[in-house]
Amino acid sequence: MAESGSDKRGGAEAHLIVLVGHAMGRRYLLGEEMVLGRGPQSPIEILDDGVSRTHCRISRTDLGTYKIEDLGSRNGTYVNGVRITESALQFGDKIAVGSQTILLFASRDRFEDQRIQAQKLQALGQLAGGIAHDFNNLLGVVLANITHLLSLDRLDEGVTRKSLAEVETAARRAVDLTNQLLAFARSSRRQHKATDASTMIGDATRLLRATLHRSITLVTEAPTGLTLIGDPSQLLQVLMNLCINAGDAMPEGGTLTICASRQSIFEEKEGAPLLA
Repeated sequence: MAESGSDKRGGAEAHLIVLVGHAMGRRYLLGEEMVLGRGPQSPIEILDDGVSRTHCRISRTDLGTYKIEDLGSRNGTYVNGVRITESALQFGDKIAVGSQTILLFASRDRFEDQRIQAQKLQALGQLAGGIAHDFNNLLGVVLANITHLLSLDRLDEGVTRKSLAEVETAARRAVDLTNQLLAFARSSRRQHKATDASTMIGDATRLLRATLHRSITLVTEAPTGLTLIGDPSQLLQVLMNLCINAGDAMPEGGTLTICASRQSIFEEKEGAPLLA
């Protein structure tokens, strides 16, 4: 059974996708009313000589469904191969206009997009875990050689020893970072236990400094003694996802503040936050 062309305001959105023609693959989000035509004044401009300047109109009805009307075009508007004057639309319908343009009337579910994004993040975490494991092995070789060189009696006490010590410090920091990546990516059984909020925010901050653009300044406000109950890896993943999304929303840079405070969910006042 075909699904009616409803925008389903709870999640799905109606779109037009160019299947054949100029800008193939482009997606147009449909609003209350959209005119398709060759003229630049049309909200959806179709660069096809066979398309009239104002060719057809797609509009949303009072019931939330969509319909299409031909606007007296010289070559006609076709839905699933049938020339129409006016017709209701269903998701999956193919609309042909002009001589070489075919459009698909389709739905796009925002919740499905979020699920796909979550799957991408999970796959990225697994990839990061594999890279971190290999990188840790390489760092182990570097640290072993540095330790050996620092133990040599004939090594001068000047610039060489100081430089090696700095390299060792940087390598150990890299080991800490990759261990955090491994913990973040590891898909182990969930454990509900007490986790210090300050420690978790500190771990997230170290990962974020290596992830976010340098134009974003990280500020943390996390007093000690705040305890969270939950799976540490899951809590860290939620915090990382929120911060990465916030960073993506600041393409020109800015300040990202991570703060934690104790709040009561039993406060009897309007607008009391559940989380802060």
